[in-house]
This record gives sequence, C-alpha cells and structure tokens, in this order.
Amino acid sequence: MLVKNKNIKLIKRPATLKDIKHFYKNKYILSCAINPYVLKKQKGYASHLIIITNLTKNRITFHDPGLPPQKHRTVPLKLFFRALRYPTKRDANLTAIKLIKTKIKKPIEISRE
Repeated sequence: MLVKNKNIKLIKRPATLKDIKHFYKNKYILSCAINPYVLKKQKGYASHLIIITNLTKNRITFHDPGLPPQKHRTVPLKLFFRALRYPTKRDANLTAIKLIKTKIKKPIEISRE
C-alpha cells in the first residue's frame, strides 16, 4: 500500500468528469495534469499541471502557470476533458485535496538534516 492514513484515499483509475464535478461541488482543491497542446488545438504533447478554480455546466476555469501564465483561463469542458485524457483515455489524473480540522495546536517541526 502506498498510503497508510485513514484520511487519504488513493483511487487507481482514470478520473472522470463525474469525479471532477463531485469533488468541486464538495469544495475540494483540484489539480490535474493536462496537455496544453490540445487546448491550443495543436499537435504535440506536454504534461502541464493546473488548478481548477471554477466549474459550470459547459465550461471550466483554472489557473494556468503558462507559458504565458493565465490566472483565470476558461475553456469548454469537452475540450478540457480531451486535454486531461491525453495521450490516452487511461491517462486522466486528478488530485483532490480537502482541508480537515485536526486536534494539532502546534505545527510539527520537521528536521531537514
């Protein structure tokens, strides 16, 4: 097992549009790798990490680190999903992070030695 924590769930399958909608609706921070060439309607491949900031019925908005960077880039949902599932449908990934309350009152110090 890669993760041993009851608060972390690892799902080993391609992400779906239903997953994105579910996690967004439940206030998760969403990050995924897309192929920016698909968004530009060009040939080629690059893995590009973005953070989703808004989702509507037909469009998705995200922070795009560039080049050039765009804070509120909005594209049609179908185009975004093609970029997410590139080069194959199995390659759709999604990281969903939700902040939880803990009983820790003081930050944990980590030694970097």
